[in-house]
Amino acid sequence: MELANLSPQQLRKAADLKEKVEALQEELNQLAGVADAKAAEKHKPARRSTRRPSAHGRVNFQAGRRSRPGMAPTLVPEGGRTRQDKQMTVKAAVLTALESGEAMSKREIAKRVSVLRGKKTNPDSLNPTLDEMKREDRTILNPERGMYQIRAQ
Repeated sequence: MELANLSPQQLRKAADLKEKVEALQEELNQLAGVADAKAAEKHKPARRSTRRPSAHGRVNFQAGRRSRPGMAPTLVPEGGRTRQDKQMTVKAAVLTALESGEAMSKREIAKRVSVLRGKKTNPDSLNPTLDEMKREDRTILNPERGMYQIRAQ
């Protein structure tokens, strides 16, 4: 519908409707506790910052961290830790966590493993270890509804 094709009566009616809409919008803003429409637009949530340090900044941060007492990395054997060593550590921590004999979910196991290993453990990162313990070692019973339990020996 084009404005040029409207009669003067229809134009007046459209203008009245527009004024009513604006008045109702203003009343709604007052009920909501906002003084005017411009102030309502200002109440949008702020964008989250996506700033990250540069590679040079990260290197400096790590160098400073290493220089502080008690923050130096732990000693590693000559050949470095192998993947099997890390898995054995996780496996030992899982066995220790499940020693109580009660059935636990992956999330509960991950919490206990995090405490035992001293670093945060993601429940999904336990999947390979738990699968190996089910299939090869048979130290874990088949999980029932996502609850894992150690096999009685």
